[in-house]
Amino acid sequence: MAAPWSLLGLLYTILVLYASQGHSVVHQIVLAVRVAAPLIVYFIVVFFFTLLLAHRLGFG
Repeated sequence: MAAPWSLLGLLYTILVLYASQGHSVVHQIVLAVRVAAPLIVYFIVVFFFTLLLAHRLGFG
């Protein structure tokens, strides 16, 4: 039963952070992209590395 509360807590945290810092993010979009771009690349690399590793180890 903790899963719905965890999700609601996460969404509430994101909402509060955006509400308090949204003005800065919108007006400094280049800075936000400079932070987000490496994270997106990291997650893509990790995803495909894990997929390749699982395939080579014979997982379905």
